[in-house]
Amino acid sequence: MVTIKDIAKAANVSTMTVSRALQGNKNIRQETRERVLQAARNLHYIPNYNAKNLVMRQNDSIGLFFSSMVGTSEDFLGDLVSEVYRFLPKNYLLAVNSIDQLTSDKDHLMDSIFGRFDGIIVATQSERDDPFIELIHELKIPLVVMNRLLKNPAICNISIDESLGIKEMVGYLKTQGIKTAGMIRGIPGFFSSELRDRIFQEECARLEIQITATATDTGKYTTSSGYHAMKRLLAANDTLPDALFCGNDDMAIGAAKACAEQGIRIPADLSLIGFDDTKYARFFSPALTTIHKPYREMAKAAMKLLLALLANETVAFPKQQLNSWLVIRDSVKEKAKA
Repeated sequence: MVTIKDIAKAANVSTMTVSRALQGNKNIRQETRERVLQAARNLHYIPNYNAKNLVMRQNDSIGLFFSSMVGTSEDFLGDLVSEVYRFLPKNYLLAVNSIDQLTSDKDHLMDSIFGRFDGIIVATQSERDDPFIELIHELKIPLVVMNRLLKNPAICNISIDESLGIKEMVGYLKTQGIKTAGMIRGIPGFFSSELRDRIFQEECARLEIQITATATDTGKYTTSSGYHAMKRLLAANDTLPDALFCGNDDMAIGAAKACAEQGIRIPADLSLIGFDDTKYARFFSPALTTIHKPYREMAKAAMKLLLALLANETVAFPKQQLNSWLVIRDSVKEKAKA
């Protein structure tokens, strides 16, 4: 199969120039564009998708890229896909992808994404996604990045201030008489894991809530990982802390099951807090106190922003940050240890 790398060699230009010329980028000189198009015709270049033409094409396809399908909460992933799909125009298809499964070779990566999508949304969890994000930006593909605050001011970005909800949660624990706490963290290297851990520790230190070193562990944002992390904590501690903060609701639910198997009552023996406020949190018994992350609203805002870019509309607010907040339910003991 002929690739844009082959065209670049034949036309004596860079692969980036080829991609821009085939997209009809106005910054490419007419003479260069014609040379690229002629090389493409000579090589019988046919993209491995149904293109309408080589210069100006509409693929009626939106790409939704996650950092990884592994470790992303099923509820979080499913709700984001559902929300994006809800605002998808009827003539568009939605393609869901995983960045960590893509090739690291830039030329091959360009071949895999160039021309396939009219626009792309990236739900990023890690700075490891930045080279992929920057490449899409360089290719001038309409792009919105959500979930993590980006440093590049030129990229449309929808993020959530997760620190607000964590600070509110720790303040609430203090009012309930909580004196000691533990934590089950999320995936190492994920932006959300590092931030939630850091802010939780800082706020506990500020409000003089002691974090029990032996009551901290790491999970993978899955229910089973929360279950196994809790089993390890129970084995390592004769006395549990007053409260346990889990990096997301899935791990909190897994931790609760491990507690139930050992006869530990929530919240009588251990106050439990999650993060995300997924649809199962309110129906869990006891109903889970958690931090509401408005990720459905984030996906809605990202999709509306992308549609504006596709319509060549002026975007009034290319950078948006939503707030998180505490949702108090039944899994934190009232006036515990007071």
